[in-house]
Amino acid sequence: MKKIKGSNPQYFALKIMQNVSNNKIFRAKEFNREMKKFGYTSPQKYIWSYNIKGLLRRIKEGHYQIV
Repeated sequence: MKKIKGSNPQYFALKIMQNVSNNKIFRAKEFNREMKKFGYTSPQKYIWSYNIKGLLRRIKEGHYQIV
């Protein structure tokens, strides 16, 4: 049984990023773990797409900053 709801708002993943962040910096590993609790199978896709949209900035390997 999947936990993903069709009514999740746009940028739901961004709210998860904010929840696991410390001073707007988060580790991809922690984000992936939280998203998998909700039933998402490829949460890394959100990091990639938000980085292209300019919502995130990569600081170093596995660490991102919310812009």
